[in-house]
Amino acid sequence: MSEETLLHGDRLLAAWERAGVPESDPLRLRLMGQLANLARALGERDRAKKLDTEALDVQTAVHPVLPPAALALCAGLGGDDRGLGNYHDALATDQQTWVGLVRELGEDHPRTRMAANNLAASLYLLGDVQGALEAERHNHDRLTRLFGPGHERTDWSEVRLAVYERDLGLGDPVERLRELFQRLSGKPGRERLSRIACWQWSMALRDRGSLGPALTRANEALQGLRTMLPPTHPDIIAAMLTNASIVRRADGRAREALATAERACAELDPRDIGPEHPFRALAGLGLGLAIAAAGDHDAGTAAVAAAGAALHARFDRVHPWTLAAELDLAVLTAASGDRDTAVELTEAALDDLLDADAVGPAHPYVQVAEHNLRLAAAGELGNWREIDVDIPHT
Repeated sequence: MSEETLLHGDRLLAAWERAGVPESDPLRLRLMGQLANLARALGERDRAKKLDTEALDVQTAVHPVLPPAALALCAGLGGDDRGLGNYHDALATDQQTWVGLVRELGEDHPRTRMAANNLAASLYLLGDVQGALEAERHNHDRLTRLFGPGHERTDWSEVRLAVYERDLGLGDPVERLRELFQRLSGKPGRERLSRIACWQWSMALRDRGSLGPALTRANEALQGLRTMLPPTHPDIIAAMLTNASIVRRADGRAREALATAERACAELDPRDIGPEHPFRALAGLGLGLAIAAAGDHDAGTAAVAAAGAALHARFDRVHPWTLAAELDLAVLTAASGDRDTAVELTEAALDDLLDADAVGPAHPYVQVAEHNLRLAAAGELGNWREIDVDIPHT
């Protein structure tokens, strides 16, 4: 029915164009925005972006200072680009939306708060985790004052804060995410959010080395999300890869982990995650580690190297994901016996991590790099720590 509605809307726009209805006609622009929302809901982000862009171009020509209706298109366009993996474009649009909504509606309007969330998400996806944390802290303070603790918007913000802090190595992420999951479980309207918190909790447990509890939580999160989302949804794929990363670290289960990673990568929907989408590279990184653990070291190393190259091509600055890929490539290089190259790769990644204001010296990747260099200095090349980069929930 929704697809039929979208097709009917397209036919109506074409009929209006033939009839000479001006591009700036308010009803026409409103219909384009509604069709873009519908296309997004159907997973057709390219189509949504085309509609948003065309409508926004008209609005910009008519209104040098964008009104709230045009800023809604701007917000939609930022979401399109985030979904398509165009994070630089998304950030620019999110900044424009935020500034415009503060001007037009004030900083405490719900739409302005949503724009603040989107801005923090784009910063995070571009690797500026510190900037994302600062933006979300400000957003959380405002949301708490506006809606109170325990409101749905405040709860979502609190989970995002916990994720950003975990990624920066701040606080006790295992305890923080455990508390959030238990508080959200059974709370009306928080079914999906509680599963996301559980999923994030499993990552924190895995990174601490608590593989049994981590796998329990990962399975619980994945089973819950599968009751709410289609099988090719990015969150389902990401949770499957998290599950594979935990199983891979367990003794004697490398083949099982590989099967899960292969199945997740095979189910990537090109409408959601296209061939150049960063999430596809992250999936390839996890698959490469699983291939190597299952015994095909050369093929695994090649897959990890390819994922790293794809990430480097996508980001024009130091990004935690590219540095994780470098550190994982160093781990596999060390395991092959090439100590010098492995040390060179690790030292270069560590230097970039320490120089990146967006990451900070407490970042877990810094600890991994320093640990591996200590092992290299002691002549140990077989037990270096790998880094699992989970596809984020956005």
